[in-house]
Amino acid sequence: MNTESAPDMRYDGAAQRRERILGLVRSAGFLPVADLAEELRVSEQTVRRDLRRLEEAGGLKVVYGGASAIQSAPGLAPTAHFATRAGRNAAAKRRIAARAVELVDDHDAIAVDSGTTPFALAEALPPTFGGTVITTSIPVIQLLLHREDVHVIGLGGNAVSNREAFAGPMTLEAAARVRARTMFLGAEAADARGLYIIADGNPDVQLRLMENSDRSVLLIDHTKFERPGPVLLTPLDRLDAVVTDERPPADIERAIRAAGAELYVADSPTTAGTPE
Repeated sequence: MNTESAPDMRYDGAAQRRERILGLVRSAGFLPVADLAEELRVSEQTVRRDLRRLEEAGGLKVVYGGASAIQSAPGLAPTAHFATRAGRNAAAKRRIAARAVELVDDHDAIAVDSGTTPFALAEALPPTFGGTVITTSIPVIQLLLHREDVHVIGLGGNAVSNREAFAGPMTLEAAARVRARTMFLGAEAADARGLYIIADGNPDVQLRLMENSDRSVLLIDHTKFERPGPVLLTPLDRLDAVVTDERPPADIERAIRAAGAELYVADSPTTAGTPE
C-alpha cells in the first residue's frame, strides 16, 4: 500500500509532484489514479487532490478512475519530456525566476535562453510586462503566444527535438539581428572557471545573444554548482549577474565577485556579493 511517507519519495513539494503528474498524463494520454499513486509513491487521496488542482489550472481533465490529457491544438503545450525536466528542482526554479523577474522592467526587450530555468522566468513575467521576448525556446514561444501584450520574436531555424529549441546557422543569423536589454541564460553546470553546457547545446547562438544584450544574467540552481560540465560556454567575466536559490560554494562566490558580476540569492532581501 502506498503512503505519503514512502522513504524514496523525492519531491520539493506538491508543486513539483504535480509537474510530474502532468508530464506522465500528457505522455500516456490517460492514467488511472492507482497507477499514478504507485509511480509517485503517495496515497490515492493525494493523487486525487493533485488532479483536482491540475484540472482547475487547465492542465488536464479528471475522468472516472483517473485523468486524461487535454486534447488541444498541436504544439500548444511543452512535451512530457520538457515537463519532466521542468519538474526537477521546480521549487528552486520558481524562486530563482521570482528573483530574476525583479530585474525586468515592464517595457524591456529581453532574450530568454532555452532550458527549464529560463522557461520559469518566462512563466514569472507579471501581467504588467508588455515588452519584447526574444528566444530560441519553443516552450517559451508557446507559452507567450497567448500574451497579446507581449511581443515575441522566435529565432527560428532547425528545431532540435531533445532541447525543444531552434539551433543552427539560420538561428545564429537571426540572433545577429536582434538586441536586448538583458539576456537570461541557463547552464548545465558552473564552477569558478565559468559555465558549461551540454555537448549538443547552442553555444554560438547563446554567445551572440550575450554580445547583443546590454547585460547577461545566469539563472542557475544550487545543484549545478561544481557539477561536471562537458562544454565550457564562457568564463564568469562575461556575466553581469548570477541569480540562484542558495549561496554557491565559497570559491565560486569569490570567483563571481572577482569577475565583477552581481550575485542575487532568491528570497534574500538584499543583493549578496555585489561587486565592491
